[in-house]
This record gives sequence, structure tokens and C-alpha cells, in this order.
Amino acid sequence: RWRDQAGPLPAWSLHRRPGVLATQPEWKTRQASHSPATLSGALADGVAHLSWEPAAASEFLTLSYVVERQVGAEPWAELATLAAEARSYRDAALTPRSDHRYRLRSRVALDPVEVRRSAARRERLVLAAEALEQLSGEVGPLRLPREVFLVPSAVWAPDELRRVPGSAYVVVYRREGEGFRKSGFKVAVGEAIGAEVEIARRKIDYRSGATLVSVRFSEERGRLGQPVRVGVIEVRWEDGSLEELRTDAAPPRAE
Repeated sequence: RWRDQAGPLPAWSLHRRPGVLATQPEWKTRQASHSPATLSGALADGVAHLSWEPAAASEFLTLSYVVERQVGAEPWAELATLAAEARSYRDAALTPRSDHRYRLRSRVALDPVEVRRSAARRERLVLAAEALEQLSGEVGPLRLPREVFLVPSAVWAPDELRRVPGSAYVVVYRREGEGFRKSGFKVAVGEAIGAEVEIARRKIDYRSGATLVSVRFSEERGRLGQPVRVGVIEVRWEDGSLEELRTDAAPPRAE
């Protein structure tokens, strides 16, 4: 009587062992895996060239890369988001006199198409939270070869009575080939350091791009304990960064 009211039973229910309830096939679980990319990098012609071996990820995941950079002690920042097919990146926006470090963040997510296909096969795809992102090892520091060096050789304190600002004699070293050309300039606080110089009808550019900000003296002790007075200047570069330079600093060495 119950069978007449409920309608015909499915065919598979008529072929089971007596006393055993018919059940649907169990769902299978597939756990996603994701390991980081292997990053390498080098500096050439003023550009940071990055390349990597791809991250390993399960076939049912979508993958993307985020290139991150740290300049000096600044926080890490995202430079670009790239597709899974990407294998390299070039960074030409480098900051002079600064260290650059790089890392690669790989990000994954469940592919919606694969999720639907797996559901039809009664498979459940699982992606753990800790597998969503993986970081490569760091590359660096990479630093641009420095083209200009400044070495103060003398410092004069300001004369308040005569209204004369502080000044310094600064030697500008400009890279040329494997060595340096140099020329000295007396500069007052607030003035640009360096100028274009004509030697034997040849103009040589010794403009440093830096401005003298301040001068001072530091009272220190020498190797034998004797008092030593060291001149210190502060300069501001074109990018706004500040640098302190001392009269006891060694000149740059040719490579």
C-alpha cells in the first residue's frame, strides 16, 4: 500500500541486500596545496631584473603574483600584481643611495569552474586559510652604483656679527669609467654644491644635485685620546633625502 501511494521506487533500491539501507555515495575531500615561488634578482644598467620559478599550486586553484619592494628602512610596498603566467619583472624606478629588497607574494583562490565540476563528482575542494598566500625568500639589497661622492675638506662656522653664513670646501667626485674625476668648491649654506667647469676647452659637469644645508663641528677623541675637532656638513639631495658628511671621511676608491 505504501509503495502505491509513494510511486515506484528507484531501480537501484531494488538491488540491495535485505536489511541494508540504501545510501548515496559519500563526498570526497580534496585538500589544496600551495608552495612559494623561488625568486632571484640582479642589477644591470640601473634596472633591477627579477625572475622566478613558479609557485606550486593544485590544479583547481587560480594563481597570481604580487611583487613587493622595500627601500631602505621603509615599509614593504606592492609594486605590481601579475598573472600566473608571469616569470619576470623589471623595476627601473630605483632610489639613488638606497638599498632595495624584493620579495614575491603568490596568492591563490579556488577556481569556481573547478568547484562546480568537482561538486558534480561529489568532491569537496578545501583551501586552508594559511595556504591563501605564500612569500618567497627576499632578494637584495640591490643598490645603484653611486655616480657622485661628496667629501668636505674644510668647514667654516657662521659669523653672526658679520652676517656671514656657514660654509664648507667640498670636493665633488664624479664617476668616470673605472675611476673618478674630482674638483673642489667653496659653498655657503643654502647653495648648490658643484658647478660646470671648463678645462682645456672641455666642459666637465661637477654639479652634484645636492645643496648645503648646515655646518657644525664635532668634538671627539683621536686614537691616542687627544681632542679632535671634526667638521660635519649636512646636504640635501634632489630626492629630498639628507646626508651627513665628515671632513675625516676617506675619498671614494676606484673599482
